[in-house]
Amino acid sequence: MSRILVLLPLLAGCSFAPQYLNRDIHLVAVIPTFNDTTDLDAPKVVWPLVEDAVGGRGYRSVPRSTIQDFYAKNRFGIADEIRMYRWDQLAKEWNCDALLYSKVEEYGRPLLLDAVVKVRLELVDGRTGETVWTGEGRANAGEEDDSLLGGITASLPHLAHRACARAAAGLPLPGFDPRGAKK
Repeated sequence: MSRILVLLPLLAGCSFAPQYLNRDIHLVAVIPTFNDTTDLDAPKVVWPLVEDAVGGRGYRSVPRSTIQDFYAKNRFGIADEIRMYRWDQLAKEWNCDALLYSKVEEYGRPLLLDAVVKVRLELVDGRTGETVWTGEGRANAGEEDDSLLGGITASLPHLAHRACARAAAGLPLPGFDPRGAKK
């Protein structure tokens, strides 16, 4: 018992902050959305929504045209092809602090009446390649309206917007200093 009491003052001074708190990330490259669904339009809908959600958290993002030009120059047709490049090559190419990968895991009406969208985000430090934050968001048509028509008429882009906002809600603010002072 006395050993515990001796250790308590030492532990009180320790900081157990999440790993992303000591990052100086301001400029993020939002990588085109990976698609794990059968809907070919899902990435086209989700990518700009992820960009908006990241901007809403205060980050600056690499212009979409810059990323699209890189895709065209390398003759990429789908987001999965960018996996051929390492994170450090992409961060150097776009001169960014971090890369934000997004993936659509669910998009559509699997049971005809249950429209659902699920998005997963992963923030990777452009200097170390370390995943410093992940988030997930899911939106279901039945959340807003429990009536039968609510599930049928729910707009997938609207659900995608909610799923992206939920996924990005825990994204740390840019340049956050663990000591509490803004940079």
